Amino acid sequence: MNELSSLSGRRIRARAWQYADQDLLGWATERLVELDGLASGVLRRLLRSSPLVRQAIFAAIAHTMDRNEQEAELLAQALCVGRARHVLDSAIGGVPDGLMGALERIGSTPLPRADHYKALVALFASPEKRDRTRCLQHCGEITSLTIDAVTHFDPKWLHPNVLRGATSLRDLSDFLEALRLLQSLPNGPSDEAVHRAIANMHGRARLQNVIARLMRRSAAYPEHPLDADADFRPLRTASDLIRAGRRFRNCLRHHVLGALTGRTAYAVFREQAVLEFRRLQTGGWLLFEVHGPENDRVPRDVRAVIREACAARSLPMMTASHDPDWEPLVRMATEGGIYDWAA
Repeated sequence: MNELSSLSGRRIRARAWQYADQDLLGWATERLVELDGLASGVLRRLLRSSPLVRQAIFAAIAHTMDRNEQEAELLAQALCVGRARHVLDSAIGGVPDGLMGALERIGSTPLPRADHYKALVALFASPEKRDRTRCLQHCGEITSLTIDAVTHFDPKWLHPNVLRGATSLRDLSDFLEALRLLQSLPNGPSDEAVHRAIANMHGRARLQNVIARLMRRSAAYPEHPLDADADFRPLRTASDLIRAGRRFRNCLRHHVLGALTGRTAYAVFREQAVLEFRRLQTGGWLLFEVHGPENDRVPRDVRAVIREACAARSLPMMTASHDPDWEPLVRMATEGGIYDWAA
């Protein structure tokens, strides 16, 4: 039991005010002290009760902040002696199915805002929102984040693993938007693939891990400027990029997103060099750079062969992208959006 449970009467009310700045009872502190003045024992009951009774009291207070004194006195009496369901029923007039179980999984401290209790009651009181309340059934502890999530977001992807893996509303919002973007791509993951990736989350796996896994396992990327032949080996998937990155000891694995969205493309030339292509605004492709192992420069004679082979396939090469004399042109063209094909 905490310190307050050993006190009584006025001393409890005085000590509750003392702890108010420390958020002992949060937003409910002032109202609880007022109710304890109307029916002595409200605070004692709260502090000595089980987590379920505490949450029923917090929910009841959240729904009765504007009651007149007579109604408040009746509520205070119910808070002193009533069972959890009776306490809640006295405040909202009927307890929806599933609500008591949800309250029990909040814990013993109040949610950050009274509005969270109102939102939770509204969810369980609305039959048309059962798809949202189902999201809460297996997510473990219910927090302000999970309540905000099922209240404001499409429940389609609010699997218990997603709710457990989210660290903030921004985190969850970014995850859902990333899924939307991935699925909008020509070879984006299917609903089945997304469900499988989410279901395979283990422990406290992060949502970012799911997105990365879906990207790595994506089918062939959008249109590639080259076909496979004796000279060129197009890197068409995330696995291709990762393996080539290991083979050439470079950072290709960090460029999966550009290839996935069709803005860049990569190929290996005779297992000697990695070719980097950029899509132009006109829809064509430009051979932007040639990388050797560990991003070393490729010998001049090999670059010449690559240039000729690409030219024969109508793929021009920016021949001096690192020549100081060309830097102003390269910088101005890049900043001006020459490679921004989606503009």
